[in-house]
Amino acid sequence: MRLAEHPIALDGDALSRRIFAPVAYRIVRDTAVVPIVIGEVFRLASFFPVVWRRREEDLDLVVVRALIDEAGAQPAGLRGVHPLVLQAYPFVLATRVDDACTRLIDDAVADAPTDIGASVTAADGRPSLATTLRLRMLELVERQLPLTRAVGRALADADLLQPWDLTFDIEGSMIGIPDLSVARQEAFATGAYGDIVGRHGAAAAELLGFHRISLFRAGVVVAAARAHVRERLARVAEMARRAEPGAAPGPAAAVSERVRP
Repeated sequence: MRLAEHPIALDGDALSRRIFAPVAYRIVRDTAVVPIVIGEVFRLASFFPVVWRRREEDLDLVVVRALIDEAGAQPAGLRGVHPLVLQAYPFVLATRVDDACTRLIDDAVADAPTDIGASVTAADGRPSLATTLRLRMLELVERQLPLTRAVGRALADADLLQPWDLTFDIEGSMIGIPDLSVARQEAFATGAYGDIVGRHGAAAAELLGFHRISLFRAGVVVAAARAHVRERLARVAEMARRAEPGAAPGPAAAVSERVRP
């Protein structure tokens, strides 16, 4: 569940730091695959594919926001849709296999701040409002993480997950996300998920239903990746053309020449 560059303990000098809006941090803007918890699936499934991703000895429930870790590769209208762990950033959760959690703060630079930010603690030593609101997000994640992990493990143990290949040839390069899994589609018709729903309740049923529907959003993610790669290649080609000796000015330069006094 940890999404961080250099997490450190939330004590000592860390309490005097300033924090900024989540989108001020590169990791929030650019990360393509983001861990989520079961309670936010209903909100995110209409925007992104909700799937599982193998991580070391465990499975994460995740949303796939893009095929590339760049904000420009995300569907333009969805770049402001953030899972809870991104809303809580730069505060993060470190989790162990037994689902025990520790709250940390990521020692990362806000490379695109939009305001002066807020201190982690107020003058009286208590958490500032910005800190309180983000720690509440982490609390929601921490509360729902055990059930989220339990459902994923149950599906894996019952062999009800299968690999999902989200790799595509985009302008001659193979681009995709590895280690993804989805629920076996044929098992929905056989009642194979009944035992898991019986053990884990309505939340598991909702997760499976929304997960199945969300896979149709993969087309939007792939289309955004294609557009982003083509735009990037076009910029590179234009830069190369301008670097050639005797190259004619591009459209922007021509306009600039016409309006120069």
